Amino acid sequence: MTMVKVIGAQPILNERFSLTCGTAGTVYSIQWMRNGWPLFASNRTDFSMNNNTLTFNSVQHSDKGDYQCSASNPFTTVTMTMVKVIGAQPILNERFSLTCGTAGTVYSIQWMRNGWPLFASNRTDFSMNNNTLTFNSVQHSDKGDYQCSASNPFSNMTSPYYKLIINYGPEMPIITGPALGETGHSVTFNCSASSQPLSQFSWFFNGSQVATGSKYDTGPLTLASHGEYTCVAFNNITVRNSTVSKMLTVVAQPILNERFSLTCGTAGTVYSIQWMRNGWPLFASNRTDFSMNNNTLTFNSVQHSDKGDYQCSASNPFSNMTSPYYKLIINCETFFINIVVKPT
Repeated sequence: MTMVKVIGAQPILNERFSLTCGTAGTVYSIQWMRNGWPLFASNRTDFSMNNNTLTFNSVQHSDKGDYQCSASNPFTTVTMTMVKVIGAQPILNERFSLTCGTAGTVYSIQWMRNGWPLFASNRTDFSMNNNTLTFNSVQHSDKGDYQCSASNPFSNMTSPYYKLIINYGPEMPIITGPALGETGHSVTFNCSASSQPLSQFSWFFNGSQVATGSKYDTGPLTLASHGEYTCVAFNNITVRNSTVSKMLTVVAQPILNERFSLTCGTAGTVYSIQWMRNGWPLFASNRTDFSMNNNTLTFNSVQHSDKGDYQCSASNPFSNMTSPYYKLIINCETFFINIVVKPT
């Protein structure tokens, strides 16, 4: 039996204070522990010659905790094993260690992962007495249930499982949401990033923070809502962040009897552009004009009769590409893909 007892007065800040390890039977060695971790002498703590007394020369608030003593002789059993993390939590590609906390006389320690024995490799090392397992660069493949087994000639004790989960990220976020919105309507963006644990998200518009959380609703848009929307993902364990941005073009809705333009967004070398409505070629009239290079179609006074499905076709001597439909509905919400609507 072992029991920690107070010697003399109760602990008082800045005064001398001692604990003793009460034992029964023949004792060869005593080990002190605080909160489950071994204790050693320092400039503020001393141990008696046989280690049965722990003395604080000037006890401090930082000394508070749970104290234990373990007494052993060559014939005692292993009384406790537990896998503990040394230092920081496991982070992908960084060094990480586990220790096998034991009490009693230990002759050997064996580590296991998912029930199978572990041995040193080019990525893992063991300390001289095998009580510490170190990953030189921890990887996703190292996740699993770890145990240590401590033994002496008289007993064997295996620790509970320690579940190793690798913290990582955030990797490059992804923003989903439209590239174009119309005045008076809202746009919703969603941001996601691969991360362990889950990332925290912040939203910025043209450099100023506007929201937190993975989802951002702009509210009713104005022409001033045009610009760059940025999502920042942050992992509070890896203390890393990752950023992605998306441009939102905001346009006014076509209004009956007012001027309104469509432009054909293209990439690469373009020799000619042809506009179509409901699959039929469009030509200039007394109410419609085309820019010099034909990439912009302008209605001088948009009418209900102009509603329909608009496309542009861009070509050069080697290829031809036709845009998806743009559905023009007067004074109603429109759906946009690839064609950029610009007020004039």
